[in-house]
Formats: sequence, structure tokens, C-alpha cells
Amino acid sequence: MKLASHVSAPSPLPVRRRDSHVTARSFPGLVACAIALAAFAFAVPAGAEPAALDSGPATAAQIQRGKKVFNQICFACHQHNGKGMPGLFPPLAKSDFLKADPARAVWIVTHGLIGPVTVNHKKFNSAMPPQAQLSDQQVADVLTFVLNSWGNPGGHFTAAAAHQLREHQS
Repeated sequence: MKLASHVSAPSPLPVRRRDSHVTARSFPGLVACAIALAAFAFAVPAGAEPAALDSGPATAAQIQRGKKVFNQICFACHQHNGKGMPGLFPPLAKSDFLKADPARAVWIVTHGLIGPVTVNHKKFNSAMPPQAQLSDQQVADVLTFVLNSWGNPGGHFTAAAAHQLREHQS
């Protein structure tokens, strides 16, 4: 049986057609897009009230624990210097986005982020996968590390604040 020229049989291998812009090399981008769309379904609800940062100083032990979490999970995209990857992943260093609302960082860490954001006057449009496997203490620690690194304003989260934000905004 001969198929018409515009009909193709199913194939387990990716096939590139002249009129198609999707290739095997597009697959990682499509996966990231699918993750991003799923994260979008759980966007931060309007009117959610963020918990305030704890007013006390961060401890050296908490910052060290946070650095360990950062080096295990976050550095691949945001880099060891917090500068991110130009055009791909936003910087955490001297971040105006983080400074404007540190509490939203709990949501972003635990639920991911999709779509365009502007950080330090530069646009980024990528997906951050959720890190929901982190405990409330690990979320508090890693964000405390970020808040106290690379020229950021300082401050710290407690596990209780991370838990409240995670539960309140989900």
C-alpha cells in the first residue's frame, strides 16, 4: 500500500520533515516547556500574603547549610558566583527581583517558575523546575545563603516561614 506524499507512518525515530521546525534536538526544549506549562498551572495565587523574613540575623551555620544545598542543586543554572547564565538563567547576585519580594522565592524554589521575568533590567524566559523534595529547613537555609551572598541585602528565613509560604501559596 502506498501512502500519499503528505501522510507518514508512525516511527519510533524522530523524523525531520522539510516543513517541520521540530527536530530531535528540539526535544530537551519541549520537555522544559512541558515542565514550565505544568508549573504555570500552579502559579502564585493573586492576593497571597507572603510571610515576612525573620528579623534576627542569619547564623553562620544556616548559611553554610544553605551553601551546601545551593552547591548540590542550584549552581548548575545560577553558577557558583550567583551570576546565572546570560540569556538563559537569571542572576541571584545583586538581584533586584529577589530584593523586591524575598518571600516569593520560597514559592519559586518549591513550585518552580515558568515564563518571562526581568532581573536587573534583563529579560529571561526559561523554566525553573520545582524543588519540592527540599524540606522546609533546606528551603530556608538555601534562601538564607542566597540572601547573604553576592551583594544581596541579607536577612534569613526560618523553616516555619518557609512552611507557611509553601502551604499558604500552594
